[in-house]
Amino acid sequence: MPIPSVSALASHSHAVGKPTDYNTNDSVPATRRGLFVAYQQEDRLNASTAKRALIWSLLVLLFPSCINAGSSANHPATTATPTGASGMLSVREAVDWIATLPPGSARQTLTLNARINPTPVQTEGSGSAPVNCPVVVDRLPPLTDDAFATEFSVAGVTLPNLLPKSVPSLKLVIPYRLGIVDLPVRGQLHGHMLDPDYASCPEAKSLFILDRIDDGVGQPVASATSTGVDTSGWQDWSDATVGIGLHYPSGWQVQESRNVGSVVTATFRADGRTQSVMLAVTAGETHWTEEPDSVPPPPLVGDRRLMAQAGPALARLVDVVGDETDRGHQRTIRLVFDYNGNTGVLSLSFTDGLALDPNILTSFTGMADSLTFTKPLGITDPMDPTLTAKADIGPGPFIGQDTAISLATAISSLTQVTVDDAQLVSEKAARETTPGVCREFSQRPDAVWLVTLSGTKPTGEAARRLVYLDAGDGSSICQTDLPLSS
Repeated sequence: MPIPSVSALASHSHAVGKPTDYNTNDSVPATRRGLFVAYQQEDRLNASTAKRALIWSLLVLLFPSCINAGSSANHPATTATPTGASGMLSVREAVDWIATLPPGSARQTLTLNARINPTPVQTEGSGSAPVNCPVVVDRLPPLTDDAFATEFSVAGVTLPNLLPKSVPSLKLVIPYRLGIVDLPVRGQLHGHMLDPDYASCPEAKSLFILDRIDDGVGQPVASATSTGVDTSGWQDWSDATVGIGLHYPSGWQVQESRNVGSVVTATFRADGRTQSVMLAVTAGETHWTEEPDSVPPPPLVGDRRLMAQAGPALARLVDVVGDETDRGHQRTIRLVFDYNGNTGVLSLSFTDGLALDPNILTSFTGMADSLTFTKPLGITDPMDPTLTAKADIGPGPFIGQDTAISLATAISSLTQVTVDDAQLVSEKAARETTPGVCREFSQRPDAVWLVTLSGTKPTGEAARRLVYLDAGDGSSICQTDLPLSS
């Protein structure tokens, strides 16, 4: 607030206390005129004194308020950070305190005594940060007061163990300026929250931006559950109709139900345990290739579909996340595989989080590993792209062989190239040509040019390379190295 000038205050005072304008013309007798003049001078003297008093009174009143106004403008008020007995906050104290701050609160500096948990391997969300957010929030290490297993393994697949809301937690942000930081298991974490740079991020009030770590203890290790189990002493179950068998833990009970045809359901449960493992075999194989806007068949509906093994067969492990409880989330995992015209689903329902039971996961893994089949295996992965690939070459038009060879040579990065072969094949034939990534390409072309080239790599080594091109527009689909010709 600006301080008014003295002249401005005097002008204001004069306007308020202006004396009477007496008439001093010559028609007034001298005696009376002298009295009038005396009165006028006295009034003016009194008015001058009053003006000076008013000026100083206003200055006294205005000066502190102006000073305070300037101080408030330059230094926004912040909420005092609570501190524990050691001068640090626990994660629970920090979470509770941040929740009390009003929206739009200023950046808060604090020190945590926290456990740093590893980030789970299988996370939610996209591979890039949200718009205007410099981090992928679901890939940040969780901070808690007590150790928490952030992931578990089952049937050879690692899945995230989700933190229930009953566990106070924050997300650790390591700014780029700190470079690579070796994170301890626990330490004194100096940093801040409510940083404006992260205000647009999901869960912005849970982000703790690190400045430094003191007194770090231990090195974090993966918290995945062990999958190794000896099933040699387990009991045997098999069904000759569907040609499938497995081992299940000693002391468990099994109940079977059968419907028309080759459908069979077997439920395995330990005495006194509510959790059970179920094997359901239904008629007809399950085929699906994940594409935008496509709906998966019921056995494959879930939050994740990951490559796994059902004994010697390839399968998909489907992870279904359900309702949350105080202890954790309701979870169901399904091991889905195709065999001999049927679909097999080995499933388990359990609670994750604080209620996670490693023993039931280990039992499920042992049963999955022990699956046997009486007939030779065909394609058992229900999401194998060759199952839904087009077996015939489409109507075209397609680029010619010479154009395909020229394009393949240009993208192969080989020099001194010779052409060994060039074939126009169907999508299905292209996927079945070689194992690996070139079997899993995402495009669905009407035909594929397969061009085999020999040449020299930029490093000087001899190489053979198979290049896949979309025969419709000549775009690159995939390429892979082949064994050198003998």
